[in-house]
Formats: sequence, structure tokens, C-alpha cells
Amino acid sequence: MAEDQAITVASLQSITVSGLTDEAAKGLAFRVAALVGELTGIDRPRPLDLRRMKRMVFAADYAAALEDEVGDSGRRVAPTREDYAVGVAKVIVLRLDGSDFEIVPVFDVNTFAVLGDNYEEMEQERKDWFHRILHMLHHELCHVHDDNKKIDAMPAATLGKVWAGAETIIGPLAEVAWSEYFANRVSCITASDAVIDETVEMFKDALLRTKPTMNDHIIAYRRNSDLDGLMALFKRHGDFLVKAAAYALGYLDGIGKTLEEVSGEAHQVLMASDFRPFWHRMHTELKAMFDKHPAGWDDSLAIYSQLSEVMQDFYDDMGLVLQSQPDGGLYVNIPFRPENSTPEMLIWAAGNG
Repeated sequence: MAEDQAITVASLQSITVSGLTDEAAKGLAFRVAALVGELTGIDRPRPLDLRRMKRMVFAADYAAALEDEVGDSGRRVAPTREDYAVGVAKVIVLRLDGSDFEIVPVFDVNTFAVLGDNYEEMEQERKDWFHRILHMLHHELCHVHDDNKKIDAMPAATLGKVWAGAETIIGPLAEVAWSEYFANRVSCITASDAVIDETVEMFKDALLRTKPTMNDHIIAYRRNSDLDGLMALFKRHGDFLVKAAAYALGYLDGIGKTLEEVSGEAHQVLMASDFRPFWHRMHTELKAMFDKHPAGWDDSLAIYSQLSEVMQDFYDDMGLVLQSQPDGGLYVNIPFRPENSTPEMLIWAAGNG
């Protein structure tokens, strides 16, 4: 195992820290380097593959650091900032000159600074926080591992990835769902019961919130005709429900428990929700993808096809019917339904159908 760790961690050349004193920055960098080595081999049957991770960035201005990494590529990497979720870490995959990539994890230094503190001098509350952030670091390293394996298995597809039609929406969402499922399933070994419980609670809250919220936004769209605005809102709220489900499914499969065993309340909410069939279908497809990962992944995007179908049906159920056009464009049909239309709108639709 020591040899495996040396091979996978050897690529790390620098850890950049901003926003801390020189002493604190050095302490954080040295401690993170050591933790990366420990986390690489913590799951002995599956040591983490970190080959393309040459740099790690801990930034005082996390959002600006993300933008700096992608430069003028045109990619949008703004961190999540919602009442129910705030992003503090993200793994960026950068295409290098030629045919390879660099993988760069970027972190909010204020969140991760605790990793550089003296553990033995911490109060218990601070130690609990340390372990929570350690798990977050582990989660991001699992993303690095997954990205490495995907690049190895699908070099041509990764280099030449172009989505068209409905795939421009559902393809990236399927990728994110897989990515979060995999990272949580593999990193669950460092997740506390509290973290897993909070993730399940987050999923339950998203179940209760998302459909009514999007129905309200569709009603507003019928009045203002702002389709771009509606799609942006759905990507914020609707896509988050899918990601929350993937987070929860990853932990549950990792610890070998069902949703009902972890939270009877969340299970009841799911069983009563329209999302129930999508939860089960996501679970089936994600488990199948995990069982094939990475040896069973070929150099195409076909591995995502079944999961993408689930995403498209989810959009349809939420009120947005995505239709691919012959020229590669996308048409969004928004049928009038009782839950996303006022009585007056339904009367109008019946008379103009």
C-alpha cells in the first residue's frame, strides 16, 4: 500500500494558500499534504488515483479562484450560493495542450483552515468540525480519482465532448449525479453519522420544496415569457434535488443501509412524492455504473445514456418537456397542468388547444 500511495500522491507539486498568515498558511499546506497521503490509502481495496492532481488551491476569495482556474475558456464555475446550500470546494478539470488534462481542487480557505490547527489542542467541538472538513477533503479527492478514471477510460469522449439538443441539459446533470454518488459512496468511510443524517435531511427538504417552487416559477413564466430565466431557475432548484438524491444514495450504498433505516421521516416524504420513481431509477442506474467502474466504461458517453433518460423524464415530470431538434437545438415545451397553471390559464389553454 505504501508503494501505491507514493505513486498516486507523487504528482502533487504545490499547495497554494491565500488569506492566512504565513505561519498558518505553511501549517495548512504541510498538514494537507500529509492528509492527502493518508486519505489516498484509507480504503485499502481501492486506493485513490490522484495522478493528474499537480496543484491544490486554498483561496480567500473562493469564487474568484474558480474563475482564475478556468480563465477565458467560457466555462461557468460559479459556486453554489443558496439558502439551503453553499459551495466551498470544487474540482476543476483543465485541458492541457495536447491530449491530457490537469485536475485542480479549489477550496475556500476559511472553511478548510481548521485542517492546519493543532488537533491535540482543540476542544471537542473544534475536533468535530475538523473531522467534518476532513471528510469534505476526502470527498473532493474522490472526485479527482473518478475524473482520472473517466479520462483513462474515455479519452476521446472527454476531449471531444459536445452535447446537443436535450443532452445539453440532461447530459451534464447525469454526469454530476454520477460524480456526487461516487464521491459520497467512496468517501463514506470518513463521514460521521451526523453528516449522513444531515445529507438525508437535505434531500428530504429538497423533496418538500422543489416541486411547489418550480410550479410557482412556471406560473410566473406564463406571465413574463422569460424562458431563459425559467431554465436558470430550474437548474438551480430542480437540478439540486437530483444532486441531493445522488448525495444521499452514495452514502446509503456506502454504509449499506436503506433510506428508511436512516430516516423513517425522509422515507415517508419520498414515498408520498412525485420523485419516488426517479429515486428508484437513479439508484438502479448509479449502482450499475459503479459496478462497471472503471473497467466496464468504454470510450464513449454511452455509460450515461440510461441515467440521462431518467433526467429527461424528471424534467418532463417537473413541467419542462425537452425536445431535441434536427439541427442540434433544443425546444422546451411547457404543458398546461393543474399544478403549474392558474384556473384562468387552464381555461385559456383549453380554448386555444
